[in-house]
Amino acid sequence: MNEHLGTRARLLIVDDDELNCDMLSRRLQRNHFHVDTVSSGRAAIDLLQDVEYDLIILDIMMPEVDGFEVLKSARRNFDATQLPIIMATAKAESSEISKALEIGANDYVTKPIDFQVTLARINLQLQLKESIDRIRMLEIFLAEKNAALQAANQAKSDFLANISHEIRTPMNSILGFADVLRRGYGENEAVRRNYSQMIFSNGRHLLDLINQILDLSKIESENLKIEKSKCQPHTLAQDVTQTFHLEASKKGIELKFQVQGKVPSFIISDASLIRQVLTNVLGNAIKFTDQGSVGILLKFVDGITPKIEFQISDSGIGMTEEETKRIFDPFRQADPSVEMRYGGTGLGLAISKKILALLGGTIQVSSQIETGSLFTIAIETGDLVDVEMIDAESAQKLVVETNAGQFGWEFDSKKVLIADDGLENRELVSLVLREVGIEVETAEDGRIAVEMAMKNDFDLILMDMQMPGLNGHAATQKLRSLGCDLPIFALTANAMKGFEKNCIASGCTGFLTKPIDIDSMLATLAIHLDGTEIKAGGDKDPGNYHRDLKTLTSNLPTEIPEVALIVKNFIPKLHETVEAIQIAAQEDDVEELHQLAHWLAGSAGTLGFPDFTETAQQLESSDPCGAPEETQELVDKIQALANRISPPVT
Repeated sequence: MNEHLGTRARLLIVDDDELNCDMLSRRLQRNHFHVDTVSSGRAAIDLLQDVEYDLIILDIMMPEVDGFEVLKSARRNFDATQLPIIMATAKAESSEISKALEIGANDYVTKPIDFQVTLARINLQLQLKESIDRIRMLEIFLAEKNAALQAANQAKSDFLANISHEIRTPMNSILGFADVLRRGYGENEAVRRNYSQMIFSNGRHLLDLINQILDLSKIESENLKIEKSKCQPHTLAQDVTQTFHLEASKKGIELKFQVQGKVPSFIISDASLIRQVLTNVLGNAIKFTDQGSVGILLKFVDGITPKIEFQISDSGIGMTEEETKRIFDPFRQADPSVEMRYGGTGLGLAISKKILALLGGTIQVSSQIETGSLFTIAIETGDLVDVEMIDAESAQKLVVETNAGQFGWEFDSKKVLIADDGLENRELVSLVLREVGIEVETAEDGRIAVEMAMKNDFDLILMDMQMPGLNGHAATQKLRSLGCDLPIFALTANAMKGFEKNCIASGCTGFLTKPIDIDSMLATLAIHLDGTEIKAGGDKDPGNYHRDLKTLTSNLPTEIPEVALIVKNFIPKLHETVEAIQIAAQEDDVEELHQLAHWLAGSAGTLGFPDFTETAQQLESSDPCGAPEETQELVDKIQALANRISPPVT
């Protein structure tokens, strides 16, 4: 132990008796201590300002500056646990020893020095110092860990609160419009189709939120499937751009897509994951841009590892350098106020970065407050041997050819068994399959499905995996044991890790997730049932959505006179409330302002003016005293919306 401590410890001996200093120093050095010596108190004080020591042996009686003064000086910078000091005295008087201990000495030895006693006391003090140092390091480590855990818990708590809000918003629309249809309020077919489209759109949005959470889980558990094949980067960029055109138009911002130079006609990558990344980033760009433009620039970057580059730029709110460092962290927004103002889960960019890493790609961002942001997405192209390089004009032609028509499926004399304990699920899938010419029979549990499959001539079975009694796994295993070789596709809402493998192990041919993606299901069935691809005909537009963006009209069915009258009577009340909001803001009446905003958030949305809801909710939680400019901006935005309202025509 002595040798162990000595190999690390640096000691200082302060004594005006140079002979004592030299003798003690030599013996301590033979015990592997590093030793410095000084013969005056002044020299010791000066030396302690520049050199760090583990322990000091300090003589009390010295001329000019004695040991007490050196001790006082040392204790002004180091406490007794940081720098142990052993006093050396020839008098051994209790008054001197007690004075030294009161000032801050750790221990003392008497002269003439007994080396073995002195060595033991040195080692004891060094052991104590080492133990205390370890405790301090542990305290620092635990404090850092605790802070990290608290930050993580706070981030997850914020995320749960935020995701709860994000889920409730589309759920309210789904339940609300479903209730309207259930009550038969949509007398006009176009109106009913409009409601159905809103339910579908909000349902897809809700599913996207759930998928984001599952995607993050799959990536972190290394269970995300990468399926690389030929895909056209220009088509992906154009498709994603088209998806957001209506949203951009509603905000009055320009949305552009450009190809710079020549790019590969196709690359080898995972098209669905690239589309997901582009959708996340472009969606953010539009969300955080209130005026100006948003665009995607596609370019090819040649090199040892060639890459295709998507540059997504916007003229939006921008970010500080510090904010750009944390936007790729899960559950985090660039700024907490951004979450309140614009919503969102804080997962999209985190997922995108992880996906790109799996694809051999990167994402970088540069941004400036109130100027905008530029996200650069680079993805490895794969082997480009014999791949045609095309310019912007050629790329556009390929996109036009690809999107020249929408296609559906047609099946000839095929029969499918649907096994699902959910009546609604059976009815939905049956409806879809009958629409494309497939004969359908249904079973509500696994036992009935096995009996029907063995008695009838089916071409394919869709099997729910979680049914009461004989579940889908057991039913599939039973059918295989009885010699059934029909294609059996699992239907399940379980998208967690390992479940697909379990289905295949049970004997299933493939795997389809709920909610049902109709296009994906039909394309899968077409492979096994010899489906024929046909160009879809007829008007698929669920209603006219190209209303004048300069005016706001209620989205309720105002062609119904009773509804129109309710909306018409509501509009004056809305204008009165907006005027009252202006007055409350000017008079700093926070309680009145928040009450009015609360009423507006609920009533305006209910009466068909959802444009008010989000802004009114933000105003309800605003701080007029702490952030008057932000509050006034929200008030002005509500006033601008009110100015655009147009009453229904009766």
